[in-house]
Amino acid sequence: MLNKTTLAPLFLLGVWITSFSQVRGEIVEYTSGHADIGLALESPGQLFLHYHFGVGSAILNGVPATTANEELAPSDAYVRVSDVNLITLPAFDFLGNTPSAPIWMLPGTNTPGVPYLGIASEELDPMQFTSAGFRLTSFSGPVDGSMAIFQFGAGSPNVFMRSNDGVNPAIDVIPSTVGGHDHFNYAFSKPGVYDLGIEGFATSLGGTLTDSGIFRFVVGSATAVPEPSSFLLLVALGIPTILRRYRCLAIS
Repeated sequence: MLNKTTLAPLFLLGVWITSFSQVRGEIVEYTSGHADIGLALESPGQLFLHYHFGVGSAILNGVPATTANEELAPSDAYVRVSDVNLITLPAFDFLGNTPSAPIWMLPGTNTPGVPYLGIASEELDPMQFTSAGFRLTSFSGPVDGSMAIFQFGAGSPNVFMRSNDGVNPAIDVIPSTVGGHDHFNYAFSKPGVYDLGIEGFATSLGGTLTDSGIFRFVVGSATAVPEPSSFLLLVALGIPTILRRYRCLAIS
C-alpha cells in the first residue's frame, strides 16, 4: 500500500518533470564547438557542477549557442559523439580495445565539427578555494563498452578516469587548478549511450564543497537518443538541487 513516505518521492519527481518542461522544454544536443564541464560557486556554501557552453562556438540542437556563457545542469544536455570521431589507435589496456579496432574519441585539441569539451574551475575564486577537482562516481554504458578520459604524454597516456577496471572515486580523479581550465581526450570503445556520474569538489580552509550530476554521451551517429524520462530517472535523487538550479537559470 502506498503511504505518504512512498508518495513523497513520486510527487517530487512529478513537480521536477513539470518544472523541467516549463524551463527548457527539451534536453539539448551538443554536437561541436567549445564547452566545459565546470564548477562555480552558485551561492555561499553551494557549488554548481554544470555545462558551460561558449557563445557562438558551441552548437546546440544544430545552431550556435546565442546566450552568452550559457550554463546548463548536467541533465539539461547530452554530448553527441558521432562517427566523425571514429579513429584507430594502438590497443590501450585502459580502454580494452583490440589492435586496429576503431574507437570513438573526442580529441583534446580544438577540431572543427566535433565537441571540444574542457574541464574547468575557472569560475572559482583562488582567494576562496585552495584546490578543486572532478571524480568519477558511477558509470553505465553498452554491453562490453568502456570509456576513458586521458591526455597523451611523451610515453604512455596519462589516464585520469576509466571504466574497464571498475569505478574507484579515489583513483578516477581529474585534479583542477582553482581558476584553471584544461582539455582531455574522451574515448569510447563501442557505440551506445554512456552515463558518467561525476562529482565536482572544491576545498577551502573552511572545508570541502561538492556537487554531482550525470553527464550523458551518445556515441555513434546511428545511436538513438533515449526518451527524456530515462535521463530524468537517473538524476531523480538530486531533485531538490536541480529544482533550485532551474529556477536560477530561468531568471538569469
